[in-house]
Amino acid sequence: MSDMGVLVKGKVNYGLIIVLFMFLMVSLISCNGGSGSSGNGSTFPLPTYTQKFLYVANHESSDVYVYSIADDGTLLSVGDPVIAGGFPESIAADPLGRFVYVANWDGTINSYSIDNVSGALTEVSGSPVTAGATPESVTVDPSGKFVYVANRDSGDVYAYSISIDGLLGIEHHPEFNKKAPDNAPLRDCRN
Repeated sequence: MSDMGVLVKGKVNYGLIIVLFMFLMVSLISCNGGSGSSGNGSTFPLPTYTQKFLYVANHESSDVYVYSIADDGTLLSVGDPVIAGGFPESIAADPLGRFVYVANWDGTINSYSIDNVSGALTEVSGSPVTAGATPESVTVDPSGKFVYVANRDSGDVYAYSISIDGLLGIEHHPEFNKKAPDNAPLRDCRN
């Protein structure tokens, strides 16, 4: 039985699976992952996944739910939710399925290693690291070497390198970590 209601009396809760599928589809076809507003100015945190596991950040309870994905698509809860920073807003897994990163509105980024058998998350030593004001979105580049975080209130993007153990180190290249010009046309993807 799952705490999130994926399984109800041994039957699959297709409503939750459909909602998760819709979130994934919206992220693929909308403005770089934006998905509408939750009414308090935040976007809904979209789930991220590897080939075998699904990770869902819960903004209100400040934790991350972990699910294994069965061959038939059934989601099974993996343990208790993992504590994240304050108000997780975005979550991303590296393309090699080794690490998960969570951007939190409290100005931090959590790093977790993924157990490749169970999918369970373990916070990486030295995590969380600081970000700009109100991290809104996190993504991992296709090579799995860098993490990028867009910070809403500070109007900048932080670039981090990923160490061998998954810890993030801030990159100090001149082209990174710059604020957008005041007159730059920015598109609000939440509306």
